[in-house]
Amino acid sequence: MPKGISNRDAVACIEGSREFSNSTGSLRGEWLAYMPTETGRMAEDDRNTLQADYRAAEGASLYVVWSYGTPIAWRCKDLVRVPVARHSQTTAKHLAAVRRAWAEN
Repeated sequence: MPKGISNRDAVACIEGSREFSNSTGSLRGEWLAYMPTETGRMAEDDRNTLQADYRAAEGASLYVVWSYGTPIAWRCKDLVRVPVARHSQTTAKHLAAVRRAWAEN
């Protein structure tokens, strides 16, 4: 997994669903073969949606983009999900990177 990449380079990793971590570790993407048990500051509705998406994927891995330990976006099979929620200024920048990367999806 590339570590220490810039947020700008993270867009390409997110677009290709490749694992990465930015230079501060505040933004990362990773493949998970399980439902994450720790979801940081994720809203309960979004956590329920993530769980439902994981169950619907029938065992397929999840590609999760994290900001400060909170899942802010994920993809599984043909599903791409970027929940709408209020976030800090930095997490909002991370979300902008996700939206740029997945604009065509």
